[in-house]
Amino acid sequence: MLRRCVKLLDSRMEATDGMIGKLYDLYFDDRSMRFRYAVIDTGHWLPGRRVLIPIESLGMPYYNRPIVRVNLTKDEIRNAPDWNSTKPVYRENMVELSFVVPPLCGSPDLGLIALPSTHSQEEPDGENHLRSLKEVRRYAIAGPDGTLGTVADFVIRSDKWTLAYILAQPVDTGRSKTAMIEIAELRMIKWEQKTILVNTSKQDLLRCPYFVSPVAAG
Repeated sequence: MLRRCVKLLDSRMEATDGMIGKLYDLYFDDRSMRFRYAVIDTGHWLPGRRVLIPIESLGMPYYNRPIVRVNLTKDEIRNAPDWNSTKPVYRENMVELSFVVPPLCGSPDLGLIALPSTHSQEEPDGENHLRSLKEVRRYAIAGPDGTLGTVADFVIRSDKWTLAYILAQPVDTGRSKTAMIEIAELRMIKWEQKTILVNTSKQDLLRCPYFVSPVAAG
């Protein structure tokens, strides 16, 4: 099911043995455009903490309730790595910590959480590719013939937790309503310029569909 990310952020998070807080942010790999980690604000349960968990541990969100199930126990959440807002994960200085959880959904690679560090441990190509959804939601969008608009939101496939569309707020393109640009159209994200480059032209944007919220059956 297609869902807007803005509708999912701040959802209540439900572990296998009780509520654990709210969904604060999502991190994705800018090469595969797949989510890797979720940030949970543990609120009154663990005051002052925000923790990182693997995206594979998230269940499908409820349609008619702002709740996302987490296939982990409270103890596993309590032992998860902290997220540090003063050292953003989208920066290049990272270190991997071990976070052992039971294998879920047949995924063999749960357990590696990328966290910021005061020393650089760069990937082989010299750049970290883990990005904050909240950060990118403020970026500009540019096509081959100029600026198309800004990122209003992203649309995800909530059954797989994958990015499906960029929801663009057009400017100077002859279109006023938001447009859905397929993720496959994305060419590059220019982090220093805070801009997403796409293959979509201004004429193409006029033909892009609108986002229509799904209607619950029954």
